[in-house]
Amino acid sequence: MTKETGIPKTLNAFGKEWCLQGEFTDLKEMETNRANWIRIGHKAMIKNKNRLYVTRFRQ
Repeated sequence: MTKETGIPKTLNAFGKEWCLQGEFTDLKEMETNRANWIRIGHKAMIKNKNRLYVTRFRQ
């Protein structure tokens, strides 16, 4: 968790380790990044409407 924001950099959910890729203000940019991560074999999830997390390892 970062001290200045309180946002966790990693999560353990659904039996996988998830890493924070960023907090986005532009939702179109976030969707593009999400699609790119999925295209190369990772899983992606969005938390709190603007935080993109991807799996640490390819699935």
